[in-house]
Order: sequence, then structure tokens, then C-alpha cells
Amino acid sequence: MSGALPRYYRPERAVAADESVSWVVVDDEDLELHVEACAYLAGLRGAGRAFNTEKTYAGRIALYLSYYRGHGVDWSSPSLARLMAMMWWLVDEPMPPPRSGRPGATSP
Repeated sequence: MSGALPRYYRPERAVAADESVSWVVVDDEDLELHVEACAYLAGLRGAGRAFNTEKTYAGRIALYLSYYRGHGVDWSSPSLARLMAMMWWLVDEPMPPPRSGRPGATSP
């Protein structure tokens, strides 16, 4: 199956009450946190990984989750054939430009 996927999950920058910033993955419709993805990102933070590493992983995790939801496959246990199909999809499909919260921002 080719073609761009509708957005199902997306990475979001989260600011805590203490003004610390982290990244989370949310459902695009109801903005509900994806518990496992957020726990993984928290683990990266806890391990002292760079902020940009967390940001990049949040985007990639959201893409992974969206791909499998869009194809009706359980993200936690894809078959080898499904993993290979996703890899081919990543090669064949252009990535959408990154979202920016700044008015007038352009993508590279």
C-alpha cells in the first residue's frame, strides 16, 4: 500500500509547571498521550540523552505508530513481513515537511 498516511500520532513539545521541556507523542484526534511512547521518551531523558535526540525519537515513534494504525496492524507485534513493508514505504514515500509553531517559518 503506498501513499501518504493520514496523521494519527504526532510529537508534541510539553512544558511542565517547573518550565522544564520534554517531548511526548499524542493521538492526533483527542491529544491523548501514547503511554508507551511517552514512557520510552522519559527513559531517554532519564538516561541523560540530548534534548534533540528525544525530539527526533518522538517524531520517529509517532511515524511508526501512525504507519501501523493506518495499516490496521498492532504496533507492538508486527510480523517481519510488516516491518519490511514499512521499511519499503519509508524509502518510497517522501516525508512531510516538519511542522513549525512559528508563523512564516519555512522548512529546509
